[in-house]
Amino acid sequence: MALINLNIILLVVLVFLVGRNILKLIFERRQHVLGAHLRTRLVVAFVGIALLPATLMFLAAVVFLGNSIEKWFDGQVENSLEGSLEVARTYYEDLSRTALGFAHQIGTRVSSEGLLAPARRADLKRFLEEHRAEYQLDVVEVFARGQTLGRAKRSDLPGGIGLEPWSKFVRRAASGQEVTTVDSVGEADMIRAATPLMSDGHPVAIVVVDAYVPKSLVKRREEIDRAFGEYLRLKIQRRPIQTAYTITLALVTLVVIFSATWVGFYVARRITVPIERLAAGTR
Repeated sequence: MALINLNIILLVVLVFLVGRNILKLIFERRQHVLGAHLRTRLVVAFVGIALLPATLMFLAAVVFLGNSIEKWFDGQVENSLEGSLEVARTYYEDLSRTALGFAHQIGTRVSSEGLLAPARRADLKRFLEEHRAEYQLDVVEVFARGQTLGRAKRSDLPGGIGLEPWSKFVRRAASGQEVTTVDSVGEADMIRAATPLMSDGHPVAIVVVDAYVPKSLVKRREEIDRAFGEYLRLKIQRRPIQTAYTITLALVTLVVIFSATWVGFYVARRITVPIERLAAGTR
């Protein structure tokens, strides 16, 4: 925008200077001033020399600009970005399905072995830790009656990433439905899957399996999201962008042409004024 404004200012100044010289030249021709015809030819020659290459450069630049913008928004570029975004989404979906499947398996074993009994709380915790390690899970939790019956997590994970029994996610699972979600944990993501353990048609406990997504992968996914969003925004605005660049090129071309015209007037005056003086001296 600043470049366009600068070009407009220069163009206005040059139009004023050139216009004044044109009017002066027309007046001199009507008055049959000596050297006016020569000055006109010199100005026309300068304008012709500048006009042809400037016009060709403008047309070539417009064509090149149009082709470049079309390549920016080529279908292959969009497909690549969409493919990258789809890979990230599929990765999260696969983790959610895998976590839910492990929650089913663990829940089935917990129910069949009677590990929900209060007297077997220590057995439940040991069972969760063993199966967490066996399945290479990040976090496994069991909730019932508003309490955390057991929790096992990887030792290298940050603290405070577990759920509370009264959390909205646990309460949704307690209504009897399987649920999955993605929570932000600091700069990382936690994919959670919960399944209710049913008895006589009623949920008696909730098993939650969490998959930890490190911040490096989260950052990469966010970069892909931002890149695709920025691409779509630019795609919508590509016509205005092309128009803005074309206007800038047109203004620059006009500045060149009017500059050449003004230089033509200046050079023509420098050439014809001495001739006029010489002619006046010979009279």
